Amino acid sequence: MADGSFVDGAAGPITATASGEVVISLLHTTGDVVVYTDAGSITDADTTGANDIEANNVTLTASGSIGSALNDLELAYTFPGDLNPIHAGGASTSPRRAAACGSAA
Repeated sequence: MADGSFVDGAAGPITATASGEVVISLLHTTGDVVVYTDAGSITDADTTGANDIEANNVTLTASGSIGSALNDLELAYTFPGDLNPIHAGGASTSPRRAAACGSAA
């Protein structure tokens, strides 16, 4: 995704599956988000610190890294328990529980 682009899933789930690098600008839903790549990393399109994923719950799986040491993948979630598993060769995320997901604009 190009920086500034977004997917608004409203209240539905967002599922992204790739065989390669996944670059996220913003995935927004009050449902769940699942991102999977079997041959790459999941990274942040921007360096602003703005949320990259806003959802009820988040599952991230990558054969490479998730985020990077210099640019975390920022997550905001409303699920009352722990997030779903995050699997990667190396993970760098900034999860923060949100009272409610804001609008994607």
